[in-house]
Amino acid sequence: LDTTRGDRNAWLVKVPKFVSRVFHEAAAASKQAMADDDDMDTDTKEEDEPAIGTVRHMTHAIMELTGKEANGVPKQYILANQPSDMPMRVFSDVREGTTSGQADITLEAKVDLKLDMRPTSIDDVDYHRVSKDRMIQAQTKTRVTQSSSEMRFAPLPKARNLIRFTDAASNKKEKKERMEKKALENVLFGLFERQPYWSLKQLILETKQPVDWLKTNLGEIALLTRRGPNMGLWGLKPEWK
Repeated sequence: LDTTRGDRNAWLVKVPKFVSRVFHEAAAASKQAMADDDDMDTDTKEEDEPAIGTVRHMTHAIMELTGKEANGVPKQYILANQPSDMPMRVFSDVREGTTSGQADITLEAKVDLKLDMRPTSIDDVDYHRVSKDRMIQAQTKTRVTQSSSEMRFAPLPKARNLIRFTDAASNKKEKKERMEKKALENVLFGLFERQPYWSLKQLILETKQPVDWLKTNLGEIALLTRRGPNMGLWGLKPEWK
């Protein structure tokens, strides 16, 4: 275990999925540019790696995306501090500069700040577009039912074993299919962008999710208002607003 770099500080930043995509595209473009430079003449001057954004750290950190990969996504973000009493460290399993291929565990840094990357304004046109695409994607069904020639069918029951269904039983609602946790969170965030407070009944109608599953996930990002004009309604927790 190499601990020579362990005193360095690092930031642990939670970024939205669409920002992570921008980072990966920029990294891929940079890697391709470096490969193209290797094919050039040795006299050709290698250009510096292009920046994808800038960070200003005052009372709080602000990041602005400037690279061409950021087209179509919000450009300005607040890096909100997330307090944590748990000490964290950053490790890598391959030391930089080694050519032998031997994997070494290296203590790279200690986490100085835990940050949550959020757009500075929910009124941003690009943010509205990204949120709409996220909701459409979350509500799109990915499961497909296929028939098979090898399917086996049970014989019909005899008449004496048939049960007479009452009107109440025939009108019984179909069992609602549970949405994946992350997809449900995206839908809920989209709803709270439309309006700040919702009743549980409204959220059930909007999400079409089982009550217990909805309440379990809702409790992680929202609070039930106990008093005041919005009593009985659900609103986002302060750290998500």
